[in-house]
Amino acid sequence: RPLFSPQQMLAFLTQALQRKYQIVESIYIPSG
Repeated sequence: RPLFSPQQMLAFLTQALQRKYQIVESIYIPSG
């Protein structure tokens, strides 16, 4: 049995990308 199924890997990568974009926005697009 694989450690991660393709669906789990895809979900993990999606969450990681969203988190990365949130950090980038917080750095390059100051709120307020």
